[in-house]
Amino acid sequence: PARAGCAAVTPSPQRPPPHPRLSSPSPAPEPPPAITPPRRPPAITAAARHDRAPFLATELAERREAGYPPFSRLANITFWGKNAGEVSALCDAFAAELRAQVGMLAGWEVLGPSDCIKARVKDRTRRHVMVKAPLDADLGAILENCTHALPARRGASMSIDVDAYDMM
Repeated sequence: PARAGCAAVTPSPQRPPPHPRLSSPSPAPEPPPAITPPRRPPAITAAARHDRAPFLATELAERREAGYPPFSRLANITFWGKNAGEVSALCDAFAAELRAQVGMLAGWEVLGPSDCIKARVKDRTRRHVMVKAPLDADLGAILENCTHALPARRGASMSIDVDAYDMM
């Protein structure tokens, strides 16, 4: 029975529990790890600042340690031709002769033979040998001796670039 002056209270219907996937928000996903940009090489930093001193300091130290110009002489001997076998044979023979002539002389280093960076140009195979020599070495005479010691080969050519400006 209802009392006078009081409103009847009707019990509210029971609501079903909320769906488990909708009731509690899932935690926010972890943000991806911060990407740390790689350290810029000193040459790029120096160029961006138009400051050559840091570039020269780093570059010259690396060249001194590795024995590259201006702390040594460098020659690039390139071989090319349509017949890959002839090119490889001539390049290998030259490298072997060069190693025989400079042997264990201090300050000399023969690099290669190997394919050139541009190994095929206009249907021709290209290989090369590089040699580092001391500043006071008679590099031209050694390379001339190696050239004269090679057997004559048809189908392969060579060029010698002493104190090479470009290695391509």
